[in-house]
Amino acid sequence: MTFFPARRASRRDRSTPPSFFLFRMALALLVSAGTGATMHASAQNALDRVGLTAARPASPAYALRKLSNAYAGKAVQVRRSSDNTTQDIGFTANGDLDTS
Repeated sequence: MTFFPARRASRRDRSTPPSFFLFRMALALLVSAGTGATMHASAQNALDRVGLTAARPASPAYALRKLSNAYAGKAVQVRRSSDNTTQDIGFTANGDLDTS
């Protein structure tokens, strides 16, 4: 059996924060996922632009902007700490949070 010693971290590895590496990987995945998909001319939301559907879902996605035109639920539920009243916050027609 042959064992290889652990690779020593190079200067570049130590100076690049892990979050930047993860961002680059996520961006590359989104770009590559969208290249083979057919795009709709009216797509305005992030998941619609890269052609993700129920058959090709994104995993995971988080935003306070509507990611898909097909989503009809609420964005968040907020709770006021003074009296524990909750309120559902939805989306506007443009896909932004409804802050009115």
